[in-house]
Amino acid sequence: MTDLRKQIDELAAIKVDMGKLKERKDKLEAEIIKQCTSDLENTKYKSIRYEGDVFDLTAVTAESLKITYNTFLPLIFGKAYKDAVTEKTEYSLSAPAKRMLIGLWKGNYVKCTVNEVIEQMKGVSDEERKQLAKKCKGINYDKDVSNIMKFTSLSEDDAKEYAYLISEAKVWQDFKNMLILNGVNENEIDDLLMKIQSAFVVEDSTKISLS
Repeated sequence: MTDLRKQIDELAAIKVDMGKLKERKDKLEAEIIKQCTSDLENTKYKSIRYEGDVFDLTAVTAESLKITYNTFLPLIFGKAYKDAVTEKTEYSLSAPAKRMLIGLWKGNYVKCTVNEVIEQMKGVSDEERKQLAKKCKGINYDKDVSNIMKFTSLSEDDAKEYAYLISEAKVWQDFKNMLILNGVNENEIDDLLMKIQSAFVVEDSTKISLS
């Protein structure tokens, strides 16, 4: 019985300590996220890395897409509806569809193709462009940054800028492909973009990880 009493007391103490540690952890994460948000604000970067005395920390911005008007979905996707939308109790979208809609909703797109961005890159040889055209798809920002730095002599800042432009071009490229599939005219684009603004809402969040 004596051992059980000690175990009960120890368990209670551990739970108190866990509560305090969680409270401190939540506070630290909140302060770090505020700093990350401030440092990434008004930049085109999607991630940032900080160094500690022992560990490093990486913060990555993430965006979530919520559907507000389901009835707009067939009008937005047209013939691509079945590929882009899964009908359940709630509607769910494929990853490529989410990525395109988030970019369109936030206005994070440039009206050109991924290859056109690569062709416009300065300080890059023709052979390097060929490699980038194979590797950089505008789907994974960090991977595109890594490939640009791997295959060219561009600085990290330049690599991040071009990777962001590539991701923006990918949004427009996918959108244009959908327009062609649905036979949408150029003069109908603004109306479709307005429907997207009405049908969805995008929420931003920041995730941090130690290494």
